[in-house]
Amino acid sequence: MEGETDFLFRNRGDGTFADVSEKAGVNDPHKLHGMGVVWGDYDGDGWPDLFVTNDSGWNFLYHNKRDGTFEDEGIASGTALGPFGQPYGNMAADFGDFDHDGRLDLLVSRFGGQPASLYWNRGAEFTDIADKAKVAKPTFAPVKWGTGFGDFDNDGWPDFLIANGNFSSLMDTLPNEARYAEPVQLFHNLGDRTFDEVSDAAGLNQPEVLK
Repeated sequence: MEGETDFLFRNRGDGTFADVSEKAGVNDPHKLHGMGVVWGDYDGDGWPDLFVTNDSGWNFLYHNKRDGTFEDEGIASGTALGPFGQPYGNMAADFGDFDHDGRLDLLVSRFGGQPASLYWNRGAEFTDIADKAKVAKPTFAPVKWGTGFGDFDNDGWPDFLIANGNFSSLMDTLPNEARYAEPVQLFHNLGDRTFDEVSDAAGLNQPEVLK
């Protein structure tokens, strides 16, 4: 399938919007398969930046230049590709300061057979620490879709949730494919840049949910 350009609409303040995608530099002339989008001030300059995930391609990290335009820093920041420089089937993303260092980190979910990435914001660049954080292995197999940070146990540390499931029940008829109904995954933040998958203990995957 051919992809499509991306769109950014500026609020005119009068109940209407103007398409400023091309002018702002975020229209994606390559026509990649855009899947998810999230705003976040990753460099702490007070201006919201923009992250766009692309399926079977590289991601865009658009730095806000404060003049109505953006510059893609995906490759330079280390968030465009996987930990070994490979493109992935990127689905959703969310910003969150999971280690309380004052900088927004980035979580990216992906297709089955591809681990989620947990990009640790080091200031000038990001490092994918999903493996060290004990996130890569449990997220490798399932088809991952929506994801988001949230302090689910009110201990002051951001945890995160990933919603899983293959795109069609017909996939259940094929060997070696991820199942249509897959467990939700809840990762508890241990406060030391590692996480523990606790969805079953939290009661999120009752048998009737996965029928």
